[in-house]
Order: sequence, then C-alpha cells, then structure tokens
Amino acid sequence: MVIDFNRGWAVCKKDRPETAKFVNLPHDAMIEEPRGKCFNGGNSGYFPGGNYGYTKTFEVTSDMLGNYIALFFEGVYRLATVYVNGEKVAFHAYGYTEFEVDISDKV
Repeated sequence: MVIDFNRGWAVCKKDRPETAKFVNLPHDAMIEEPRGKCFNGGNSGYFPGGNYGYTKTFEVTSDMLGNYIALFFEGVYRLATVYVNGEKVAFHAYGYTEFEVDISDKV
C-alpha cells in the first residue's frame, strides 16, 4: 500500500517554531524569505536561506503493524535528518536525490 504524504506538513525556521504554517509538498521554504542584494549572491537567488524543519503527523493503523513501512523522499535539498517519534532514524547528505527510510520497527 502506498500513502501520499505530500499534504499537511508544518514548516518553520528551526529557531522560530512559532512561525510554523501548513504546506503541501513540494515546497521551498526559502522562497518565502525576503530577497536582498547581498545575501548569498546568485548562488541562492538573493534569498537569505537558513535551516528549516518540516513536520508531519500521521497515524499507523493496527493492520499496518508487522509489515514493511517506509518513508520515501523523492528529493530533499541536502543534509536531511529524519526523525520518527522524536528518534533520529536517518540522515541523507545529498541534495535532491531520492532516498527511503525503513521505519517498520519505529512505529
């Protein structure tokens, strides 16, 4: 069974959880930052950038338990850390490459 996880993510700057808002993926948090002339130059489109956290709450039903349960990411910018129930379960350093995280024993 495949479940679409693209809807209902909360996103905020890592140091500003009070600014969280709900978005659907794909989403680029940096694009909503104010543009400037001297932030990171052409490398970031003149956006200041930063560290952002995306959070998703979901429920695993009893009929799913005991089966292979994985999160599949089609592309995250870079240095992605994945947590399940507050526990770090994966780190993916590369930008915009797909990766899968087995969470069968974490839910």
